Amino acid sequence: MPGRGVHFAVSDPELRQLLAALGDLGQAVGLVARGDAAVMKQIEEIEGRWDRAWLVDTDGAWWAIHLALISKHAPPGLAPVVLGGRSLYKGGDYYVNLVAANDVPDIAAKLAPLDQALFKRLYEQIDRKAYGRPLSPEDFAYTWESFVPLQNFWKKAADARRAIVFTVSG
Repeated sequence: MPGRGVHFAVSDPELRQLLAALGDLGQAVGLVARGDAAVMKQIEEIEGRWDRAWLVDTDGAWWAIHLALISKHAPPGLAPVVLGGRSLYKGGDYYVNLVAANDVPDIAAKLAPLDQALFKRLYEQIDRKAYGRPLSPEDFAYTWESFVPLQNFWKKAADARRAIVFTVSG
């Protein structure tokens, strides 16, 4: 899958703006437009701030991470880490997924025990056809280098009680 994957731990005001863009909060925050265009406007604002304290960039490794975490040998409950949660965007050109703040601590706790050896076993179980490229030691190293900061990020977001939004162009 193409695209640069980025996870954002959103603040309560950012979350309210996103939910209002969906129509979940009506006009509570002054948004008139709703739907994909309104959601993308909010995402562009979040991405535009590029607040390094509250984001993790998994670049192209997001796809391998996702496939490893949904492999048949992965511990249960890890599917939401990348493409799980609630899809906020219906267009086919972009993915915007939200994991609610109250779900983040449980997911972070399930991610915490994954060490390099276990993650490597999950990586080796990736569906090669779905992945679209060969598995290799170099690709694993690249994926692992992105996974560790992602693991830490989920813990940080859980401690701060923040929701997580994942974005990637499709």
